[in-house]
Amino acid sequence: MCQEMFLFAFNCSVKVFKRVKKQFMTSGLKPKVHGNVVATSKAKSFDITTVVHVKTFIENYAEQFGLVLPGRVPAFNNPNLMILPSSCSKAELYKSMGVHVKTVVKP
Repeated sequence: MCQEMFLFAFNCSVKVFKRVKKQFMTSGLKPKVHGNVVATSKAKSFDITTVVHVKTFIENYAEQFGLVLPGRVPAFNNPNLMILPSSCSKAELYKSMGVHVKTVVKP
């Protein structure tokens, strides 16, 4: 297959093609990782206790106030799918979760 046909078939420019070719020649099929990935993941992540408390809060809130959907929802395979009641918005849930996590997790 000629390069022109390849570029047309995959809808990419010559510049992108050369960059991908160079990446393939230098490191094979390994995905390209930028240099700041370690520092970025640590800076944006939460500690495990906060994650556990948030998960527990959401499960308890859904158990108390969630409405079970009758029947099967085509997009979801989980039969225990629940929705928030219409009297509560996502913003109100977020505020109450923030208060709960601050009281449970003390720095």
